[in-house]
Amino acid sequence: MEAVGMQFDDLGTWLQKNQLLAATANLRWQILLQRQLEKQPLQSTEDLGEFLAQAKGENLQPVEKIDGGVLLKTPGWLSKRGVLQRLKLTTLLLQKNLGSQVFLNPFSTVSQFDQGIKLRWQLPEFLLQQSYQEKFKSLRLDYLTYRAQVYLKIIQQLNNHAWLLPYLTGSTSVADGKMVKSSFWLYHFAQGWPADFQFMLQNFTDQHWQDIPFRPLIVELKVKNGPRKVIGGIELQSLELDPFNPIGITGAILDLLQLLTAYFWLTPGLVNDQLTLQLKQSFQRTSQQAAANPFAAIIETKTALKLLNQLTELIKMAKFTTADQLLAECQTWRQMFKDGTQTKSGRLLRLSSKTEAKTWQLAQKSLGKLTASWQQRELVDGNSLEVLAAALAEGKSYQILSATEHLIRIEGQLIGDGFLVDTAGNLTQRCWHDRMLASQLAASAGFQVPMQWQIKNQADFERLYPQFADLALAIKGRYQRSALAFRLPLRKELLWSFVKKILQQDRTCLLQQLQAGSCYRFLLVAQKPITIVERLPQQIVGDGRSTLEQLIERKQLLFKQQQRTFPFAKLQQQTIRDQGYQLTDILPRGAQLLLRYDSSSQTGEEYLEVSREVDRSYLAAIKRLAVTLGMKSGVLDVIIPNIYRPFKPQAADQFYFLSAHQTVDLSLLQQVKLGPARPLGKLILEQLFASKK
Repeated sequence: MEAVGMQFDDLGTWLQKNQLLAATANLRWQILLQRQLEKQPLQSTEDLGEFLAQAKGENLQPVEKIDGGVLLKTPGWLSKRGVLQRLKLTTLLLQKNLGSQVFLNPFSTVSQFDQGIKLRWQLPEFLLQQSYQEKFKSLRLDYLTYRAQVYLKIIQQLNNHAWLLPYLTGSTSVADGKMVKSSFWLYHFAQGWPADFQFMLQNFTDQHWQDIPFRPLIVELKVKNGPRKVIGGIELQSLELDPFNPIGITGAILDLLQLLTAYFWLTPGLVNDQLTLQLKQSFQRTSQQAAANPFAAIIETKTALKLLNQLTELIKMAKFTTADQLLAECQTWRQMFKDGTQTKSGRLLRLSSKTEAKTWQLAQKSLGKLTASWQQRELVDGNSLEVLAAALAEGKSYQILSATEHLIRIEGQLIGDGFLVDTAGNLTQRCWHDRMLASQLAASAGFQVPMQWQIKNQADFERLYPQFADLALAIKGRYQRSALAFRLPLRKELLWSFVKKILQQDRTCLLQQLQAGSCYRFLLVAQKPITIVERLPQQIVGDGRSTLEQLIERKQLLFKQQQRTFPFAKLQQQTIRDQGYQLTDILPRGAQLLLRYDSSSQTGEEYLEVSREVDRSYLAAIKRLAVTLGMKSGVLDVIIPNIYRPFKPQAADQFYFLSAHQTVDLSLLQQVKLGPARPLGKLILEQLFASKK
């Protein structure tokens, strides 16, 4: 492979310097995909009208002016894996309702009413905000202007390289009686280009955007001076269906757009005074590519391979989470650029020469794959699938909350095992048991959660390690209550040894970035905090006369009297050494020394009663969090950096959700270090009976 040097602009250089290259791939997606319903054999689909009218909703809509046309729509904004799974679920539920007598046409049709696939994606907002605050705010641009400039730079370059898409995705191979790569692309984007492309520099609401493949997705934002139109993401207006895939699109095309987006984010954009000339040349190249013979190699082969080499270099440099998969896909694209017979249009020509036979053959394969997916319960349990299929047919909103716990949500109603409803909180408790799921529920409601990574095996650990190598971490089992915390990055071998130990007891290990602030536990009864305690990690306090060893022995005796344990082993010894102490040292009076950095009831944690000190604004946040998690009574653990600072919902780094629990030992919460303990029994009875009045 030809060696290529990456040339970053100022923004790319800043992202590289701050080790944020990998974060540029954290895009969020939405897919709108149009399908044509066909009967077997191909006959009128008029009788499908009643079904489509009833099923109309946020997931599925009939397409006007196309008999049997239907639009599948995913929620926004999901990860790549999430959006593909959601599209697969909706396709699966649709086919389940249609039965074996109706199939989904695997091809897009060449028509003004068939837009094929519409893809939308967003850049990670935190990365835009961080780069603005730390690097570009000094230029005296307001944030929304800076943000728009980043988006427009990327969109300009995507349009400049749009000629890649008809080559890689073209599958409608007849136009005016000639064999071509993509008659779909020729119909939608081969003519009617703007005479001048200067509008792409600043005017992201110009009507000419509708004539080109990539455009800004416009949303309205409320600001101090009133509503303001801003760029809410990037939209690829039309892309034809992949006839070889049962859901009409593969993850590879999203990976390509992800790589191109990251690459154009980091590298210099088009020169302003050459913008019109370059884009006109690019669109001419796009039309030539769409009109080329299906077996022909890509035009501008050297240019295409050079770009692919640069994307490969970016993958290796950024150490993306899915680097191995991306590198394998780059190798596949490299072969396709050189050999047109490997493209979709080339593969289609090797099938039956009759369009009807080709359609039937591919449709039957897709139907078989969808049926197998349904029968194998690939996405969720069979009971839930039955209920989800009915929800789609009735136009109701739906969501899979946890496949492993058999939890779904339909029109806001939590349903377990396909028929259980949550009358006593028994279903939501399944969510609390799963740390990852509980965090996802909290995050979906707008609460901050610490950054975390799932590790299921050593391969996951090796692949993800560059992302957390330099971070302070908490190590937890996904379903276990205990945790380990380390305020300094661990050696790779030592970190893996702790992860491995977790995996011996739990099928998933969670690595969670430590956040600044103290951990607080809220005991809720009828969604009202009965007590709020600060959780103090295992520690000793000096008296100016006793050695560390003597202080530890006294603490162990005190805990024994409380029928608790105060463990002291290798971990505590190492923590003492890390802070520069030995067991024979005398700790100054009042000096605090931590023996470990995490806190749990099994590891010698202690409590401070802070119910009267917490700013009242946090109580509303706690109640909203409890509602989100379906908790009436239970325990919430959160991180708050400053309990005296009023809580502002839109402010960052003020409040982090950690975990939820069904129960707690009340006697522990009454063993507080300072001041009298709250009369928990009395307060609980008062609240329980007050809530019944």
